Amino acid sequence: ALVPLVPTLDAKVASARRAMALRGGDTEGQHALYLAAYAAYQADDYDRAIALCEEVGPKATGKVKAAVDELLTAAHGARGD
Repeated sequence: ALVPLVPTLDAKVASARRAMALRGGDTEGQHALYLAAYAAYQADDYDRAIALCEEVGPKATGKVKAAVDELLTAAHGARGD
């Protein structure tokens, strides 16, 4: 069987969480989790996007924090909150 070239959303989230843990929550780890949240948003999985934003949000700094906050607002809007 062929391995999919594009990882599933679950695989992206799991990889991002591993990166966050391995990197001790630094900017690169934060960015990985933000990208997983963005992938969830693009897949119209707004609940997961919101949960991931809330997971990384308290740890996020600088530009990542701004991007997480923007994505969180967009996901809430898309969900109709």
